[in-house]
Amino acid sequence: MSIHIYIFETQVHQRTSLIQRFVEREVCQGCSIEKKGNGKPYLKGAPQGVDLNISHSGNLLCIALSDDGEVGVDIERHRQTSPILGIARRFFSEKEGDYLIEQAPSEREKNFFRLWTLKEAMIKLVGSTIGYIKQFTLDYPKENVHEKYVLAHQFYQHNGLWSVSVASRKLVKIIWHPILQAEISTKF
Repeated sequence: MSIHIYIFETQVHQRTSLIQRFVEREVCQGCSIEKKGNGKPYLKGAPQGVDLNISHSGNLLCIALSDDGEVGVDIERHRQTSPILGIARRFFSEKEGDYLIEQAPSEREKNFFRLWTLKEAMIKLVGSTIGYIKQFTLDYPKENVHEKYVLAHQFYQHNGLWSVSVASRKLVKIIWHPILQAEISTKF
């Protein structure tokens, strides 16, 4: 019972073929990625309980592969987003916004992207849209705690700082793999 998080450095035009090769190698030959009515991807022909979710930002592609139920994942490159607090007021709960306001300016950006990716991962887990982001509130923003979902987050340093978050409905082991460079990812 685990979720594997894979991150690839790849060009946009390589993503679709890399994802399909990854699925055939790591899940099963003949499996294909389909979309549910809400747009959430699923693996057609995969063993029961196997799920995957995909996210990309810049030149990084993130694939979360679960062998025990649904998964949601999000990756974002940290960038200078001047109106962080304005964005937080629009998309975060009052509690989450207050948490960011309390942060030292040097930590505010990191925590903004940590919260953003955690909330996006929850949205992707349930197959919802960004319009519902305020409905997913972290009960204790500092600890990545939510009453219904199991959440995890990692920072990655790779030509800048990145946030990667994963959400699941049950407690499972999460295995974080290192970033695979473009030349390494050709093995998939």
